[in-house]
Amino acid sequence: MKRAKAIWPEGMPKPAIPYSPAVRAGDWLFVSGQSASDLTTGLAPEAQVPDAFPHYQNAFRNQAAYLYGRTGQIADAAELPRGQVVRVNQWYRAEMDERYERGSLTVNNKRYVQEKKKFFGDYSPPSTGIGVRNLIVEGAKVEADFTARFASEGERPVPVSAPGLPKPASGYAEGVRLGHWVFLSGDLASDWKGNWGENGYEGELHSLAPEARSSGLYWGDEPVAKQTDYILGRLSKVAEAAGTRLGLAVKAYVYLADPADYVAFEDVWAAWFPDPFEAPARILVPNVEIGAKGCRVEIGMDLLMPEASSSRSAVRGGWMPKSKEPPAMRADDLVFFSGLMATGPEGLAKDAQNAPGLPYFDCPGRKQMAFVLEKAGKIADAAGVEIDQTVKATLYFTDLRYLAGAMQAWEAAFSGLCKPAITIVEINRELWVPGCVVMADLVLYDPRKGEPMARIGMLTPSSNTVLEPVTSKLTAELEGVTVHYSRIRVTAIKLGDDSDRQFSVDAMVEAAKLLADALVDVIVWNGTAGSWLGRDYDIELCRRIREETGIPATTSTLAFEEAYSALKARRIGLVTPYTVDVNERIVERYSLSGIGCAAHRCSGLHVNEQFANVGFEEIGSMIDQVAEAGADAVAVVCTNMNAASLAAAYEEKHGIPVLDSVSVTAWQALRLAAVDASSLANRWGGIFQLK
Repeated sequence: MKRAKAIWPEGMPKPAIPYSPAVRAGDWLFVSGQSASDLTTGLAPEAQVPDAFPHYQNAFRNQAAYLYGRTGQIADAAELPRGQVVRVNQWYRAEMDERYERGSLTVNNKRYVQEKKKFFGDYSPPSTGIGVRNLIVEGAKVEADFTARFASEGERPVPVSAPGLPKPASGYAEGVRLGHWVFLSGDLASDWKGNWGENGYEGELHSLAPEARSSGLYWGDEPVAKQTDYILGRLSKVAEAAGTRLGLAVKAYVYLADPADYVAFEDVWAAWFPDPFEAPARILVPNVEIGAKGCRVEIGMDLLMPEASSSRSAVRGGWMPKSKEPPAMRADDLVFFSGLMATGPEGLAKDAQNAPGLPYFDCPGRKQMAFVLEKAGKIADAAGVEIDQTVKATLYFTDLRYLAGAMQAWEAAFSGLCKPAITIVEINRELWVPGCVVMADLVLYDPRKGEPMARIGMLTPSSNTVLEPVTSKLTAELEGVTVHYSRIRVTAIKLGDDSDRQFSVDAMVEAAKLLADALVDVIVWNGTAGSWLGRDYDIELCRRIREETGIPATTSTLAFEEAYSALKARRIGLVTPYTVDVNERIVERYSLSGIGCAAHRCSGLHVNEQFANVGFEEIGSMIDQVAEAGADAVAVVCTNMNAASLAAAYEEKHGIPVLDSVSVTAWQALRLAAVDASSLANRWGGIFQLK
């Protein structure tokens, strides 16, 4: 499985928060929420309006210009054309009254929109704009995140518009189609005229389309119901204009100004999507300001085209929402989660609460986020993915004072180098369940369809001529597995500092970083130096590689340890091309790990390139000798010794495992990449039968 990669523009400061500015995941780019922060002190000086001249500049314009300047840096670092953005979410700091339900507009985003148009030019991607109570940077007026999709052969997003529908006042696209995906803007129950200047003006100004209006004259009149039905009808027409239908929606983004409208909204939603497992995954956010007077709800969607419908499937298991959506929806190479809070059958989960008598012994933000991530992990298990495959998250807090604690749990869950892109905002009041302080909206990347099953990165000794052709031949039998190599200068094997210096950890890590550029799933040092240098060398090497790249790592020596343990082999027969003193050092190192040696044989060589010249007859003779000495297994320790093709035959001859270095290393790499390699056992040795 190809892994995602964090995008960090050169020179960009790294704030004390576990996130990536952007994440490249296959053909997707997810950009974290961007504001006018300098990422070190707060609001950037260039984005501020001077106190001495408060009326000569516009704060929204200054901040938007800075925000889009940084977004451009991220796009350039990712080599992304700006016209490939398929969704922009804007979060405006609104001055809502705490009792806000609908109506009053407190945001003037005109100059933000002007700067946005400068950035995108003639192209206007699908957009959503929502008013929230607070952003994570003091003084910030707007935060925006972006989703983009790379396309082959210069394909660009195609704007989609439904004939006969009123068009958005600010000019953004109703939707775009790119490949087998369709992205629809957040839509409102507005005709972009409202009742201003109408004949028969009924009193209160509003922006509602005539078909979405309610008189309020009778019991049972639920304005949000008419608005929701109107919006879903509009979205359906735009989807049809794109060549798809709402039944192929995979994610819905819903914002309600007043949580009291939920039941009426949900009744209409259920009429459009009667089966929760056929409905899209959904994030439903309460207590926000909607950007048109009188509007109570906004809805946006991501959909698939019919030709990709086979990649759409609901995730069943892990957790079932009380509301009418699946826990998650798989679509192509993404898994969209529905909104998650720290809830259980009783409301706020007991495990997410402090003991009533010990309210100060833990942070609610940390406990609730840990619970949310545990719940997300169960859904991920049901989907057959790992939670650390999260590439984008939007976190909605009731109070940003809970953020620091929540980030403790977040950092523990995402300790690798590629942390998710993240957007964090504070809504106006409570979430759906009393006591819940955070709600998470997650997207996971799982390229099971149309991508390689696994990419394996291997660090190889520079003079080795065996392991690459053998490994490539071996893995060629596994569909979708590719192996990628990076070389380390190694020319001779003997005891002493001069030889040991060939295996500098720093040099290994630099070569590993080159493999990481290929988004490999695992990095392997395909060399046996740890057999005589000691296992601590390999453990430190793997730690450094994972720390620097965020990618799991192993070595040939550690792979042998795993094999001995799985086979319960306590006495091995050792075969190498090395000199006797190197063999004796290996035997000594093995004994420290509780592995005895029944017998050992070697060819007496120390020039690495010559190891490949040891013939099959000599290797076979040495295997016979150590096997007959009472070994539990034979270990051919050298990845430049051509023994892989002999293993199966000599296992049959002696009735014990014969472990070749190249094969054992490949076996462990495939295990770490979650690839079933059991089909290789008959030809390459029984080790491949072990899971």
